[in-house]
Amino acid sequence: MALAMLQDWCGWMGANAQRALLILGIPDDCQEDEFRAALHAALWPLGRHRVLSKVFRKELGDWAALVEFADGLNRRLIPRQIPGKGGPWTVIFLPQAPDTDLQDRLSFPAQPQGQAVARHAAAGGAEAAGGEEAAGAAGEADAWSRQWSESLKPLLRSLACQELRAFSGREQPGCGEESFESWLDHAKDMLYLWRHTSERERRRRLVESLGGPALDLMCGLLAEHPDTPAQDCLDALEQVFGNNDTRVTARLKLLTCSQQPRESLFAYVMRLEGLLHVAMEQGAVHPAMADQMRAGQVLLQARPNATLQDKLRRMWLERQLPGFLGLLRLVRETEAWEAALPLRELCRGQE
Repeated sequence: MALAMLQDWCGWMGANAQRALLILGIPDDCQEDEFRAALHAALWPLGRHRVLSKVFRKELGDWAALVEFADGLNRRLIPRQIPGKGGPWTVIFLPQAPDTDLQDRLSFPAQPQGQAVARHAAAGGAEAAGGEEAAGAAGEADAWSRQWSESLKPLLRSLACQELRAFSGREQPGCGEESFESWLDHAKDMLYLWRHTSERERRRRLVESLGGPALDLMCGLLAEHPDTPAQDCLDALEQVFGNNDTRVTARLKLLTCSQQPRESLFAYVMRLEGLLHVAMEQGAVHPAMADQMRAGQVLLQARPNATLQDKLRRMWLERQLPGFLGLLRLVRETEAWEAALPLRELCRGQE
C-alpha cells in the first residue's frame, strides 16, 4: 500500500517515482525546521532534493511527505528509517527499474502482494483459500488507493491555486519579502503546478507577485514581447537578480540601495561606497561619474538632513560635488549643525 501511495502521489504531482522517496510517520507536533533538519541530516548523501508536498493522514494522526531528488537515486545509500521527532520515520522507495520508466504509470501493480498471500496459503496446503485471500488483499489495496486519491485531490487543487510570494528586486528585502534564491525556488515549483493553466494566466500570476525594480524589468520585457512565456520571464529575472554579478546586476543593486529605517546616514554612505566600487569594477558605472552617482543616491534613496540636502543640491548645480571622504565629512558637519540648532535657537530666544 505504501508503494502504491508513492506511485500515485508521484503521478498526480508529475514527479519521477524512481527519483522520489515517501516519508511516513512524521508526528503532528513536528515543527517545519525540525522536519527540514532531520531530512537534511539523513538525505544529504543522496544529492540535491526538495519536498514536493506534505499531507496529514487523519486515520493515523501523522504526516506523510514526498521528496524528489534532482538526480538518480543510489538505492544502497537510501536509509530505511530517518531519526526524527517522535521516533524513526519510515522511508519508502521503489525498487530499481533500469529498463522501465515508471514516471507516467499511475498505479502500482498489486500482483506482488497477491503472490505473497498465495505463497503463504500454499504453505498451509489451501491453494483455493490463498486465491481468495489474494483477491481480498488486492481489493482492499484498490479501495485504499481510491481513498488516498480522493484525499489528495483537494490538496492538489489548493496547490494549483496558490499564489506566489512577493519579490521586489531591492537589495534589502522588505517586510513580507524574501531573498531571490528562495523566491526563485518557490516560483519554479509554482510554475510546474500551474502547468495545466493557460500561458496567459501563468504570466499574469507571475507578474502580480513582483514589485519595485523586478516589476519594472518585467513590464519592459512584456512591452517589447507581450507573448513571452512565463518560464522565459522567470529566466530573465534569474539572469538579472541571480548570484552572477553581471554589469546589469551591479548597476541595479547600486540604484536600488536605500537607507534602512534604523541605519544612520554615515553607515548608508559607507555601504553605498562598496556597491559603487563593485559597479565600477563591472563596468556598470564610469569612474568619472562616481561623485555624481554617490550624491544622487544620497538625495534620492536616503534621508539627508535639510542642511546637507541644500548643500548637495547647490554643489550639484555648481558641478562641484564632493568625493567619498568629502561626503562623509559633510554628513558629520551637517549632523553636528542640526544637533546644535535647538541650543542656538534657545540662546537667541533668551537674548
